[in-house]
Amino acid sequence: MWFEHGDASREVIGTVVYTWVDQKCGLMVVLRFDASTLRSQVILEWIKSKLFAGISLGYTADVVYENGIINVVKKTIHELSIVRNPHHKSCTVQFVGNSIPLKAR
Repeated sequence: MWFEHGDASREVIGTVVYTWVDQKCGLMVVLRFDASTLRSQVILEWIKSKLFAGISLGYTADVVYENGIINVVKKTIHELSIVRNPHHKSCTVQFVGNSIPLKAR
């Protein structure tokens, strides 16, 4: 899987390293930027400065239609875009850095 900057280009600027579903927050994603191009370095700075702090997912959904109700049984994500204004307000960048901060136990 890969991610892109959704408001200015369709250029691949990184990869998805790890994903999981948190019971409180929903889908969580760890991304790795490819900082080898000037464009990706600029986009990373935009994210750090919160100019672009949203995430948008492109996906397909498998659905089951039963008794007049459509139920989504599976979503397959095809792309992840970094955007200024996410459709779902909770889809935001939570942390930018070289290592993920862990909660003290």
